[in-house]
This record gives sequence, structure tokens and C-alpha cells, in this order.
Amino acid sequence: MNNSLSKVQLKILKSFRQFPTDKINYSADLIARDTKLSIYLVKEELSVLLDSGLIDIDPFENDSTYYRITNQGKIILINEKESFKDKLVWSIIVPLGTAVIGTVITNLLFSN
Repeated sequence: MNNSLSKVQLKILKSFRQFPTDKINYSADLIARDTKLSIYLVKEELSVLLDSGLIDIDPFENDSTYYRITNQGKIILINEKESFKDKLVWSIIVPLGTAVIGTVITNLLFSN
């Protein structure tokens, strides 16, 4: 499911985790302001996120325009964070460590 999210949808989903409490409800206007996206684009993508079950409408109000993240949405964000850590390790830390170890071995073997 994570692969099916567009960058815009992921950016909107990440805006739900801006504050540490999960009880904060977000409106489309607040999300548009925080993500610096068009309100029309945000409203269009919110319906997709609602249909996929990553966010839901505030259950305490009828005809509410406030949204909150679901547990499934939280899982997607955690997986995205772990994926980013893996990419960071394999793209920066491992090559850097290999270069340092290679340099040290080369200097030890071919030192004058």
C-alpha cells in the first residue's frame, strides 16, 4: 500500500503527525497551509486518503470537515520512516565506511 501513495498524498499524511498528540483534528485549510499545497489539491487527495482508510472524519460531529489519522495511516508513516533510515544507511554510511576502511588498509599496505 505504501507504494501506491503519491508524494503529495504522503506529504499530506505526514502533516497529520506535526503535533505529538493524536487527538488534534485537521481541516483541509490547515493541511494546505502546513504543506504549502493548493487547497483544491489537498481536498482532492483527502478523498483518496479517506477511501483508502488512512484518515477518517471526526466521529463526534456529523458533516465534519475535520480529519484525523487512523492506525493504518500511522503504520504507513512508520514504514516510511524506517525505509528512509534504510536508504540513508545504504546510500551514505555503508559507502563511507567502505571508503574509510579501504583507505586505511591501502595506507597500511603501501606505506613507505
